[in-house]
Amino acid sequence: MGISVDDPIETAKWANEIGVTFPLLSDRDGAITKQFGFFDPQTARSVRALAIVSDGAVVYSEIVSTPEIPARVAPWIENLAEGRADDRSRSRGNQADLVRAFQNLRTVTRTQTNGLLLLDDPKDRTGEFTNAVSVILDGTLEVFTQPPVLSREGLYLLPWWIGEMPSRGTSMDGLEITVSSNPGLVSNGVIRQNVPDQTFPATLEAAVFQVFDVPGYGKLHHKYPVIINGDVNMIPPYHTIAKCSPALLFDEENNIRGMIAGRALTLLGPAE
Repeated sequence: MGISVDDPIETAKWANEIGVTFPLLSDRDGAITKQFGFFDPQTARSVRALAIVSDGAVVYSEIVSTPEIPARVAPWIENLAEGRADDRSRSRGNQADLVRAFQNLRTVTRTQTNGLLLLDDPKDRTGEFTNAVSVILDGTLEVFTQPPVLSREGLYLLPWWIGEMPSRGTSMDGLEITVSSNPGLVSNGVIRQNVPDQTFPATLEAAVFQVFDVPGYGKLHHKYPVIINGDVNMIPPYHTIAKCSPALLFDEENNIRGMIAGRALTLLGPAE
């Protein structure tokens, strides 16, 4: 079954032009695509995506660039279609194939972070956090997935590490703030399965190290990681909001200059 946000007439016309042999439905207000996380509010359109529903649950979803089914998941889809996934042991094997389909991939995702910096006086350097700087940072997140791991509980973990994660924004006070990954520390994480034999929803967890370049303060870094936590319905984890823990900020002389308060990281879909 296919779903489009075009009106029924345009949907039927397009289906006839490309000769589809399956139902192509109209989701004019985007109600269905929003539930799957495929609706882009900036364009009021749905992104091209593939979702697999089995026994009333979404067991797989992915943003795709072409109408073709990705080769890496085609065998798994065939097993579902043939009913072989009903067998528990075979289902676990099929799921292993699905999780492995996302190993050793590089993806770049658009991000937006709603951040709050609590800083001391840039001249006195007292260490008392008297300045509150609110900023929205737009950027990208580069992720490299690794081979999956099976836990004792029979749950799959997909490890990943972060490459570049540049972002920038202008605070309400007019400060141009840039953020980058800390080249001396590795940011990594995992996408953790929550229920055996059900891939999604899964939990995204990460420990992130960043450098904040703030006018008047120079480059500020945190020695302890910012912990990111959120729910994802697809891999790569596009279109989700994750919570970020606070962390103290140090200058290049290792003096405490402030902290990055709790914030929200929004993943906005593929950047490439």
